[in-house]
Amino acid sequence: MGNTARRRGGPRRMVRWVWSTAAAVVVAALSVVPATAPASASDGPDGRVVNGQPVSIEDFPWMVAVATPSGQPFCGGAVVAPQKVLTAAHCAEKAKANDLRVIAGRTDLQSEGGIVAKVVRTWSHPKFHDPTPYSNDVAVLTVDQDLSQSALRMPTRDRDRRLYDAGRKGVILGWGRTSEGGDASPRQLMGAMVSVLSDRTCEKAYGAEYLPDRMVCAGYERGGTDACQGDSGGPLVVDNRVIGIISWGTGCARPGKPGVYARVLTYSRQLSQEIQQ
Repeated sequence: MGNTARRRGGPRRMVRWVWSTAAAVVVAALSVVPATAPASASDGPDGRVVNGQPVSIEDFPWMVAVATPSGQPFCGGAVVAPQKVLTAAHCAEKAKANDLRVIAGRTDLQSEGGIVAKVVRTWSHPKFHDPTPYSNDVAVLTVDQDLSQSALRMPTRDRDRRLYDAGRKGVILGWGRTSEGGDASPRQLMGAMVSVLSDRTCEKAYGAEYLPDRMVCAGYERGGTDACQGDSGGPLVVDNRVIGIISWGTGCARPGKPGVYARVLTYSRQLSQEIQQ
């Protein structure tokens, strides 16, 4: 899966969903280790989830694609209110609202089902790129019609900080590329499971570019499972909360170079205000 802004190669990634009953469905569908299994930052992914596995929009009804007026997808996003989509700032900052569409309810983006909504308003964090590239990489899109009855929840309280503990399992989703430098993005929604990594691991990988109060890393130290170009803006979901937004990284699924996500909890107050408008 992948996108463009993510790394010096563009946004990318995949996302995941409910971590109770739905978790069992996701685990079975992606053929990953059970959520109850002990995990460490050095654990590697099962070979069957490298680059993700096909999943259905019925299991992730809040997952959407951000596209051009002609229907060409270039980013992902998550429905967080009937007419609000959470995505990455690098997916929206330079675009006019009338140049964006949101595609919801489609597993196959080339099918005729689901909804194609027009974007009527965009909000990107005013300090995107300040003080480092891709810092504050969060945005909200407002569309002209309801997208889904299922909205993904954000972390909002101090107790939600536990969702960022190293070793937590999460899911990423997207329609992006399935390998670094690979062919054009697939039409089928893909998903994979990743582990939240420690800030120390992320700082080792990216140095001063990684800001622990604004970012979080996920993946595996040995590489193998990750988002890629075209997946940017999609959510990282842990325990039924969108804790991260696919943002940047170096390459896709490289050893020692995990994916970097905007840390949603840091922006929960600003995002909630925008979503309620």
